[in-house]
Amino acid sequence: MAKRKIRKKREINDNICPLCKQDMQIRCTGYSQKPFVDGKKYAAICHTCWCVPKIWYYQSETDTFDGPYFDGDHLYTPEEMMEEGACDNIKEAKLCVKAVKASIKKNKKI
Repeated sequence: MAKRKIRKKREINDNICPLCKQDMQIRCTGYSQKPFVDGKKYAAICHTCWCVPKIWYYQSETDTFDGPYFDGDHLYTPEEMMEEGACDNIKEAKLCVKAVKASIKKNKKI
């Protein structure tokens, strides 16, 4: 009798952000059809990574908004993300900004 190979189904945790590798408390699916700033599509990313790209910039001197931006050059800093209320703590903000920048850099080389 031939021995059957049993494949173990690799468990994929759908609750881990593909960018920052943190647990997703809020799943953002807005980049499943259109690419994120790094040029890739994601089924879901965490809310903090989703908030890193700076789409609009407020000019307080002229009381106007500049944009829309959607590139790797216009990103929020961790401090700005804390001010905007996009994340719970500065550690999370720094991790997500770093992860998004690394993904942009990695995908520009490809």
